[in-house]
Amino acid sequence: MKSDVEENIDADLNAADVQPFEVSGGASAFPPSVQPGIPKLGRKPRGWTRAPIGEFLEPVFRTAKLVDDERYQLVTAKRSRGGIVPRAILYGRDIHTKTQFYVEANDFLISRRQISHGACGLVPANLDGAVVSNEYVALKPKSGLDLRFLQHLSHSVYFQQTCFHSSIGVHVEKLVFKIEDWLEWEIDVPPMAEQRRIADILDAWDRAIAHTEALIDAKRRRKAELTRRLLHEGGERNGRLGDLAAINPRGPRVSENSSVSFVPMDAVSEDGRLIINLARRRGEIGSGYTGFVDNDVLVAKITPCFENGKGGHVCGLHSGVGFGSTEFHVLRPNDQGDARFIHHHIMAAAFRRNGERYMTGSAGQRRVPAAFIEDYRIPLMDAERRRNAASILDAADNEIGLLQQELRRLTDQKRGLMQKLLSGDMRLSSMEAAE
Repeated sequence: MKSDVEENIDADLNAADVQPFEVSGGASAFPPSVQPGIPKLGRKPRGWTRAPIGEFLEPVFRTAKLVDDERYQLVTAKRSRGGIVPRAILYGRDIHTKTQFYVEANDFLISRRQISHGACGLVPANLDGAVVSNEYVALKPKSGLDLRFLQHLSHSVYFQQTCFHSSIGVHVEKLVFKIEDWLEWEIDVPPMAEQRRIADILDAWDRAIAHTEALIDAKRRRKAELTRRLLHEGGERNGRLGDLAAINPRGPRVSENSSVSFVPMDAVSEDGRLIINLARRRGEIGSGYTGFVDNDVLVAKITPCFENGKGGHVCGLHSGVGFGSTEFHVLRPNDQGDARFIHHHIMAAAFRRNGERYMTGSAGQRRVPAAFIEDYRIPLMDAERRRNAASILDAADNEIGLLQQELRRLTDQKRGLMQKLLSGDMRLSSMEAAE
């Protein structure tokens, strides 16, 4: 049964045109976890308070005097607002940084070294009494600020930008947070009742996202079990992938005036799907590329692309012919009906685990040899069982794909909704403006 908050979400959304959050065009020199733009507040919403962050939050310091024979829970703040999580439990004598502080449940904890990447969050109840070094700062709200509202506010672009611009250094990975500067930035805060209503709505959205993520995780575990049973158990005889496909066959002959598909390594997702299919003229591609045709199966040669599952079944190419990175191995099925069966083998975790043992080259340039793929041992069942196994695993992939689409939709909607609620562009007409 839905809560009152969840029942009212649709009504709240119908009251405004909520669109996914838009990011300005142009590539960024910073990683996705960083929001480097200049923090700018819009017009102050009617009835809200605009004041420095220091009017709402204050640092707290609870010195922990470490005892060698006592054990202490250490925590860390994950990047991209990933929350506060356990790190290790150590005896006092094993904690090298002796300047430690206790944190309490519902402290807002900031990593001074990683806050430019969004490493902050509320301390959960199960980590009450943990210790952190002076590389962290814990803050408590003053009157007029709801903790759950603060948690959501920390996900806003404006909040992240204030953190970035309160950090100094010459490299994004070595910035140091200046808490005294950050506390001077102004924020817009609604009355307490509106804060709680906003937090209720965004909490409900987070529950829907978490539920979908849990379903995806469960479906992936189920698919892993199906893969083990369908691909790695049974079979009339012990075979090899090389029995089903030619490894790195001669590329297709294509006229220089022909238009063909071009597939770079970054056009292949980590779930084995071609996510880009760029048509180019053969004469514009140049030499030194791997050629393949429809129903070939690609396998990345290099780490970490191989370890992350880059590769998969090629289908729907422009003109049926494609060229791509030389860092792909090409598997051409002897029977095109085996393409999906081979695809699921090369996407399986067991394939990658075994491949890592056969890699050659230096640490930064390790490669999987073609001989490993050709000799990779598989139980070789009859053609009908191969087709059935591929169909079952395709259906499992489709289920996961639909859930991933739903997760993206929910995430985009929540991001757009959050932007409107936290900026005051969308007001909650069903509640009073003040307590």
